[in-house]
Amino acid sequence: MQVSVRHIPVVFHVGTMDAKNKGANYASSWEGDGLSVSVTPNIWDEIAKLGGAPVHQLACADALFLDMTTVDADMWGAGTTYAMSKGLVDWAEVFVAREIDCETEQFRETCFATEAEAWEHLEMEVDQGFEDLVRSARRLTLTSAGAKRARFTGDVLESAAGFIADDFAISFWAEDELRKQVPELVGCWWNERLDVDSLSAPRGVIFNDSLSRFDSSLADRTEVDDDDNIIELPDQFKINPFAHQTAQFRFVTNCVSANGDDINDMIDSPASRDINYDEFVKLLGQGSSKSGLALLHQNFPEYENGVLSLKKDYHVSYHVSTFKGLPALYLVHSGIEYVYQKSSFLGKGFQCADPYLAEEEIGSLSF
Repeated sequence: MQVSVRHIPVVFHVGTMDAKNKGANYASSWEGDGLSVSVTPNIWDEIAKLGGAPVHQLACADALFLDMTTVDADMWGAGTTYAMSKGLVDWAEVFVAREIDCETEQFRETCFATEAEAWEHLEMEVDQGFEDLVRSARRLTLTSAGAKRARFTGDVLESAAGFIADDFAISFWAEDELRKQVPELVGCWWNERLDVDSLSAPRGVIFNDSLSRFDSSLADRTEVDDDDNIIELPDQFKINPFAHQTAQFRFVTNCVSANGDDINDMIDSPASRDINYDEFVKLLGQGSSKSGLALLHQNFPEYENGVLSLKKDYHVSYHVSTFKGLPALYLVHSGIEYVYQKSSFLGKGFQCADPYLAEEEIGSLSF
């Protein structure tokens, strides 16, 4: 199975960062109980009528979001099977009300747990001659346990059976299971079209326990260009979760061989952060039969004999960032940046400069 992900290292949240305030404005959220984010905070402030609430910038260099707008049968099956096994979703009869949206002048459908609720929503009686505006259907819906996990409150919690649960099921699965294989996964992303009149714009959610991975700061909304952020939003790409779990970091390039603009973008990325030697070696060794230190010695053999120590060399710095649109590690040694990326990212437009990686092995690294 392959899953579609997007590498979005910088996102924005409009409102408060206090999880206790979830549900203060709305009794339910299609993003569940996580932190709602976007790349268009000014547009979402208008859509959600948030009244100019504070804008927070959140940056995480290796953040991957599961792309919910390209879900295939395998992802849907994995998500629904998992969520049903945990009692979070189930099949149920719902009643679908069909009406014309006064803003878009197009038909839209809304699901309700009972037929009476559907007619009440339409402000009609069943005997007014418009029977075809409400129909019954069998859909995957949230159970009471699923609604509580999604942090529904009040009357919405009581009528959660009317909420179509396909996206919730996949999100629950991604948070609980998929992250075990894709540790960079921090949330889900809906790459919906930008249409303010239809209350639509690209949006995402960060899982609550992934928030600690982000650097958060207040942003000046006048300096956030929503239009540019939409244009620059990274494309989705596919990875094999099982292969990614054991993917090894490889040396990709250095500043001598790479395009200078790519190196500068990596260094200047707002998501870039400094890490220490121990963190770098631990990350570098993930999924590898070799230690991170052994991988480093491929590039720096002069340190291997024990006379010299990278750890004690205070002129070497270590970083997590983004290189050519995907997560990367890099270190700076003697003024030269050395870039490492996971082998599961190779083959996506990257050239591997690792002299220790045989050509036939490179061919097996694209998943």
